[in-house]
Amino acid sequence: MSGTQTSVVKTENLSRIYGEGEIEVRALDGVSIDISAGEFVSIAGPSGSGKSTLLNLIGALDTPDAGEIWIGGERLGGLNKAQLADVRLRRIGFVFQAYNLVPVLSAVENVEFIAQLQGVGKDERRDRAQEMLAQVGLSGMEDRRPGELSGGQQQRVAIARALASQPDILLADEPSANLDTATTAGLMALLARLNEERATTIIMVTHDPDVMREAKRKLAMRDGRIVEDTGTP
Repeated sequence: MSGTQTSVVKTENLSRIYGEGEIEVRALDGVSIDISAGEFVSIAGPSGSGKSTLLNLIGALDTPDAGEIWIGGERLGGLNKAQLADVRLRRIGFVFQAYNLVPVLSAVENVEFIAQLQGVGKDERRDRAQEMLAQVGLSGMEDRRPGELSGGQQQRVAIARALASQPDILLADEPSANLDTATTAGLMALLARLNEERATTIIMVTHDPDVMREAKRKLAMRDGRIVEDTGTP
């Protein structure tokens, strides 16, 4: 069995083990999923269920101990470190709860950053950055540094940065963890709109039921396994 072009993300019997002997922890235990382009998927489960480990493996931030991963039909297990870095750079956008913005850069410079690493020309990446900041409702705030923005605004800059690189997949790990209820609602409405209008594939780890409702497909994890998969196309 192999990855297919119709799957933007596919995993087969994925396992990840930390430690050894008596302190061995099986963070993932034979996880197989198939996600099509344009899906909006949430992954939920108790602490230690393996959801963030799964997201890190899909994002090529970690490597499995067993099993295979395909991104857009390309098998990650056959790639070297430089090739994996290229997959992360060109195919995957990341949004983390810590924002990970560069404090000395303005909002528009932060959004340009990944596109600059991709080798996109100065004028094009500035145009992309301004367009994405407008998309996330931050027009007029392009020159503000992260310290001059609220938590919700910083998270929107992080989303704009991820999308300005024009990724196939947006991976979000607890994107609403540091946000209040109203800001979370706005963030989720934004992600839902981007998924609908831009057909961006979104895979999001969350423990928040309100956030989970926005996803069309919901995966539940426990003890390193997927125990529920609802809304599969």
